[in-house]
Amino acid sequence: MNIIITEQQQRSLIVEAVQNKIGKNIKKLDDLTKDVVEKANDEYKLNFRLLLTWSASIGGIIGPIGEFIQGKYPEISDKELALILVGCISTFFFENRDRLKEIKSIIKEFGLSDIFHDAVAVGNKLRNSFFILLESLGVTAVSMLNIMAYAFIIPLLDDIWDLAQQGDVNENIIKTMVERIVTSGTLTLSAITLSKIFKNLIEKFRAKKDI
Repeated sequence: MNIIITEQQQRSLIVEAVQNKIGKNIKKLDDLTKDVVEKANDEYKLNFRLLLTWSASIGGIIGPIGEFIQGKYPEISDKELALILVGCISTFFFENRDRLKEIKSIIKEFGLSDIFHDAVAVGNKLRNSFFILLESLGVTAVSMLNIMAYAFIIPLLDDIWDLAQQGDVNENIIKTMVERIVTSGTLTLSAITLSKIFKNLIEKFRAKKDI
């Protein structure tokens, strides 16, 4: 028997699917950071476990950097990549110069300085582009670390774009989605702040669609 659903029901199913995808992608960012931190600790005795409260945000930066490095340097091992990414974490999330100097020394010891410089260059471009996006959304960040708290959004932009294409995404849907994300415990932003960002992003993407 064929089941006929209305256009409204179809849109609701699409919205639900995108919401679930966003939740899964945030979980992937969290898992990526945990994996990198564990490898860095096991292989190089670099303890970054205190940063796991920022795991999704960190994953938002090191995920794209890692993909770039693996594409350009396919010969790199998992443990070498972890060291490079930990160096990036220190560069973008730490303000401890002594710790960064220590990590750079280890990177140099293993002959990975050129790869690390490429990784930081990609990270800087990503960070600068993201800063422009945040400004366009009305987000005022008082420090670079504050900016990076929002970095988990970067890999979610395609998902949020898909969500914006559904005409019936209202504040209640956004609120429900944000509550799911916040209760996962992988973000440091409040539900109110996150709801505002998602709402502004969806409105921005809708405006581009209508041009």
